[in-house]
Amino acid sequence: MSKPTVLLLGVTGQLGNLIAEKLRSDKSISLRVCARDDKKLSRLRSEFAQAVKLDLDDPRTFGSALEGVDRVFLLTGYTFAMVTQSKTFVDAARKAKVQHLVHLGVFTPEFDCTDPHFAWHQMIEAYIKQSGIPWTFLHPNVFMQNLTGLFSLVKDGKVRFWCGDKPCGWIALEDVAEAAAKILTSQSLDAKRQHLLKDGPHWSAPAATLVLFEPTQVLVAGLPAVPLGPQLYATDFLYSRPPPSR
Repeated sequence: MSKPTVLLLGVTGQLGNLIAEKLRSDKSISLRVCARDDKKLSRLRSEFAQAVKLDLDDPRTFGSALEGVDRVFLLTGYTFAMVTQSKTFVDAARKAKVQHLVHLGVFTPEFDCTDPHFAWHQMIEAYIKQSGIPWTFLHPNVFMQNLTGLFSLVKDGKVRFWCGDKPCGWIALEDVAEAAAKILTSQSLDAKRQHLLKDGPHWSAPAATLVLFEPTQVLVAGLPAVPLGPQLYATDFLYSRPPPSR
């Protein structure tokens, strides 16, 4: 029996790179990575046995990237373009007879949420469900890396958080990568499963900050959290990061 080929999107980003590191030495699969940027693709071709061109904004690149692929890990950037990108990619995966699609979504407690980013994920996953492709959805709540990463919740000695003091489920990107890798390499995939990755510590942002910063003796003042309204949060988020890399 031949090994399944896994196409991993997002390998030039944080999460995709973590997943790639877990999969690259796994002998049970054939790993295929991708990028849209030619310079990044050249680097990937020097590091991985299979690296192909794939631009989510150009469906013409989908066919060759998906040829012979059995399983896919799909993640996108956080703009409205993700809706069209995902729809057209799922269509191509269906034509290529992909056997399983793992999608990185987001934990949404209510079906009638109004946050655009959450709603876009809901629409994408509704489309995946009706595509006929067996699927697994990963639904993390809040990434721990958000505290200190590029989109930092700690700025100018204050914790800035859109949920104020409301507890959330925190998870490290490394744990999401571990879950994704286990699913993508499973010998008996359980289709149509949602994994709600929110069962880590349930902390408010101030509590999470105190727990994580206390051992380093870094002083973080300005508690409790400064709540961000939807518009301020969106502006803060969009202008705190570079365009998503794929």
